[in-house]
Amino acid sequence: MKKLFICVLAIATLTSVAQNKKMKAVAPTTSKSSAVMAPPSAYYSFTTFTASYQNITGVSVTNGLMWDEEIDSIPIGFNFKLYNMQNDTISFIGGSYASFNDILNDPLLTAAAPMFEDLCDKAFDPNVNVEGDPGGVSNISYTTTGTVGSRICKIEVNNAGFYGENLNGPSASTVNYQLWLYETSNVIEFRFGACTLLNPGDNFFNAGGFISGLVDDLDFNTAIATNSNLLNGPHTTPTMVALTTNVTEYITGTPQSGRVYRFTNNTITSVKNTSMASNLQLYPNPAKDKLYINNISSELNNATIEFYDVAGKQIHVENLSNEINISSLNKGIYLVKIKTEAGQSIFLNKIVVTE
Repeated sequence: MKKLFICVLAIATLTSVAQNKKMKAVAPTTSKSSAVMAPPSAYYSFTTFTASYQNITGVSVTNGLMWDEEIDSIPIGFNFKLYNMQNDTISFIGGSYASFNDILNDPLLTAAAPMFEDLCDKAFDPNVNVEGDPGGVSNISYTTTGTVGSRICKIEVNNAGFYGENLNGPSASTVNYQLWLYETSNVIEFRFGACTLLNPGDNFFNAGGFISGLVDDLDFNTAIATNSNLLNGPHTTPTMVALTTNVTEYITGTPQSGRVYRFTNNTITSVKNTSMASNLQLYPNPAKDKLYINNISSELNNATIEFYDVAGKQIHVENLSNEINISSLNKGIYLVKIKTEAGQSIFLNKIVVTE
């Protein structure tokens, strides 16, 4: 088993191996969005349905070469938000998941993973080939369609195999799927084409099924995520659950061609799109004892600032002002919410409190 950041989900048996694996490129640099945090488990709602699966005609990032752990930087074509990160370019890693993180250096992972397993080019023989050898048969491509404001970035993995199965000969399994990212709504869809999923003991980190879903700030050392929205249960009717450290969350069975898993973003209006908070600044971060807020508009008179722990429990609330005393807060990560006098939430952010 090989991929560093997939292996962390099976950390008990795979971490020592994963640390020695190489990756091909560096992911785009990204800054955290200032208006995306919400209590855990509330970021996304989930639905599943079926729709016609059509292969895309787009730009190939593999160009007929074999791939295994390849990191491809893909232009989305518009700003897209995944949990508390946003960018107009995303990294697609090993045919398995997409992330805004600096994959080689960031100790935390925020990712959307249609199939968080050890995929590779179907022609790739780990005993003989190296990444980039000619003769690849599993194309990875992308395209962005639609008009401004309602565009969709589509990333497709076509005819992929599994590294574990390829160790023992040509992969009998086949994976076809697309990852769709929607402009404005920040909806995420996993769309599956024809798949044949055999030999789960060789191919999946949990022999019962494949890992699929979203994770936010997944710690590589502990397999604990600040937020997670993983899928669990039968492929026709999975439910959305949180990640546990023993990673027992997975989809059983093989999604039929046309199966769609949709994650709808539930976060509040971005601070940048809210006039009363358009210039609001909260600093420093990390913070100790004091938190400062600049550019508070007159419309925020009598507003409140609320602090929640990562379990979603309100820890502290007080009137909004330019200087907030946080000396009573224990060391850790907090979700900050600013509410108007009318109770409208107009700003969410994550801060780290140090001792």
